[in-house]
Amino acid sequence: DDDDDDDDDEEEAPASEAKEEEIEWQTTGNRYLGRLVLRRFNRAHAEGIVTGWLPENAKDQALWHVEHADGDEEDLEEAELMVALADFDRVYQKYVNVRTARGHFVDYLYGASSGGASQPIALIKKGLAEKGYSNAQIADYVTKVVD
Repeated sequence: DDDDDDDDDEEEAPASEAKEEEIEWQTTGNRYLGRLVLRRFNRAHAEGIVTGWLPENAKDQALWHVEHADGDEEDLEEAELMVALADFDRVYQKYVNVRTARGHFVDYLYGASSGGASQPIALIKKGLAEKGYSNAQIADYVTKVVD
């Protein structure tokens, strides 16, 4: 009898796996497909991309399938997706600001406007301010680059 019970258990496992495989993620028709996301987990984070979605139906809310750069995958509800999209956009914008500021900083430091002579920090700060950077951004950047 024990052998018969074991056989039943073995047959049930593939059936439940088959149920999970029946999900056919849609890969077109949603504006979030292909968007990059950032998920925060305590002190760690994971970048990913939205690769599929399931529209809302009578039983379930819409879901978005995310594949992370580290190989993990997860399905997000709309509220979770909105947070992940906003987190990625915020980090990306900070990166762009730093990269752009670094370019302006290097220009001022090595002569785009001075013929190659090093300029004092005050002049660098002035140049970054003229480019539209806030005092907080300039202070943060100069501290990181100069120190």
